Amino acid sequence: MAKDFCLMAGVGRDQVLIAKIMAFLFRYWGAICAGYVVAAGAFAGLDGIKHPFSIVVEAITVIELLWYVCWYLPYRHKLQRCTTEDGAMLQPPPLSREERSAFFCKCLSLVPDMETFVRKWVENAHLDDIRRDNVKDWLLWGLFDRQGPPGDDNEELEEYIRMAEEKLGWEIKKGRGEANAIRISYDEVLMHHRTLLYYLFVFFVDTLGALGMWALGYTFYRTKRSNFFRVFPFRISGLLAPKESAARDHMSYYARPHKSTTKRPILFIHGIGMGVAQNLMYFNSIPKDVGVVVIELLPISARISPPLCTASQMAESVAAILDQQGFDDVVLVSQSYGTFLTTPLLLSPRVAPRISSCVLIDPVAFLLHLPDVAYNFTRRPPGRLEGAQHQMHMVARDPSISHTLHRRLSWREHILWRELLLSTAPSTAPAHVAQRRTTVILGGVDCITNPRAVASYIEFGRADCSQEEFDAFVASEKRWNGFKPLELIWLPGENHGAPLMKLSLVPLSAKVVDRYCRKDYDVGMGGGPSAHAAFNIHNKTLSRLAQLPRHRRDLPDRPSPTQRRRHPSAQEGDGNWNVCMPTSRRIKSPIMLKYFGVVYL
Repeated sequence: MAKDFCLMAGVGRDQVLIAKIMAFLFRYWGAICAGYVVAAGAFAGLDGIKHPFSIVVEAITVIELLWYVCWYLPYRHKLQRCTTEDGAMLQPPPLSREERSAFFCKCLSLVPDMETFVRKWVENAHLDDIRRDNVKDWLLWGLFDRQGPPGDDNEELEEYIRMAEEKLGWEIKKGRGEANAIRISYDEVLMHHRTLLYYLFVFFVDTLGALGMWALGYTFYRTKRSNFFRVFPFRISGLLAPKESAARDHMSYYARPHKSTTKRPILFIHGIGMGVAQNLMYFNSIPKDVGVVVIELLPISARISPPLCTASQMAESVAAILDQQGFDDVVLVSQSYGTFLTTPLLLSPRVAPRISSCVLIDPVAFLLHLPDVAYNFTRRPPGRLEGAQHQMHMVARDPSISHTLHRRLSWREHILWRELLLSTAPSTAPAHVAQRRTTVILGGVDCITNPRAVASYIEFGRADCSQEEFDAFVASEKRWNGFKPLELIWLPGENHGAPLMKLSLVPLSAKVVDRYCRKDYDVGMGGGPSAHAAFNIHNKTLSRLAQLPRHRRDLPDRPSPTQRRRHPSAQEGDGNWNVCMPTSRRIKSPIMLKYFGVVYL
């Protein structure tokens, strides 16, 4: 069988070599050209330098040198600023002492390994190097959004440290050790130089992505034309596209009109990488009559652009875009960094009522108080044979992406709690269903998050499930049906990005989204006239089927009885059917139904 296509690098020396070569070229292309010029002059003299090929290389060298000196160095200095007065760094609203205490206690209760938690937040320092002042530095950043001496907050900080010591089982020594706490907002923005070759590659990918979206029937909605020179590489569509985004100041997007009367449109938010181009395989799998809004986040799309706006501004921008498209009942699909917007959107009275279901793919917003996301993005050296880690390391060192992670992300505003998905306030409750449903798709070897802790949190409501519970969960033939308020699809052996960037896994993600888009699957969940009508028809059908002999039962629009299997927990006459895909439609290995612990309906 042909090797499975994936945009993410895999495991092995060849994958690591490719990732390293790309990172080296994109960072040192100017130096390579300069080295060639020096070598040509040294070995061939004046004739070597005057050769037409050498002249081209010399021109590239001069251009890259000017780019480095005149642009990158000043740009790097600008991105290092950590002040709030000029908007360089986000400053979330301060918490009261009671709110801080409740927030800290909640985070502390969701720590699977306290020793690892403490060490990773201080760059894996030895425990002997971690003292009380080091911990206070981290607490001042995490809870108070400031740095400097504790001052009047010292008593409160000591209270938090005592609570941590109780869970640790030992006392943290007084004074200051050699450890350095990770305080992303105030630490140096870790970035690497990006040559013009890199941005030429980004321009090429962006152009292919725009052509692909156009071929799939999407229309581009640009920001105001004055932003054209603020985005590099320059985007022709940002200047010539006739339609303007409702969030014209800072958010462009692609949209396709909604034509279906039986399905909901989709609101898609991409993750870190090359923007919408990396998800073309998934967009191609969406039915043509389903409307889609694809939000563009340029600061995390390997481009030089204005900084990402605040959480509240993004929520207002999304609301304006949904108004512009006339979408009032959508399925939110967010990937990786895009899951950071889930909390602001679900807390927005203008957006939350329109979201009937959520599909969170490779979520990084769960358990954000754990050090894994911050450490893996900014501190962890790539594994020796882990191509995906080398690829993510290269992406995370992009100047604009690194600045967004360090200065434009408030973890308190973007952390996603399980309770937010399971219960809502009246002002943010979904308007078209009785209860919002959410499915989380998570790779078993995700290189960004702590996949085991996240899976435990989703399944059991805690981050420290036992080994027996975890093994039983992984080994079980878990049946996904899309009816429960919160469900998890666990992908053993799959890395970050695989669900949407691995060819064999795209149908799985598309199947989940398609289920939530279908209005007739609101049965049992309530909400909306169409859902109630479908529910009544569904009940009548099941009542009729219950009176028939089992071998004669057949559900409309379902596989034949030989291809149908009942869920063990289903009662006679209820609607909890578990139907396998017909053999002719099954997706071959590596998407084996039992392997992924999911049965398609």
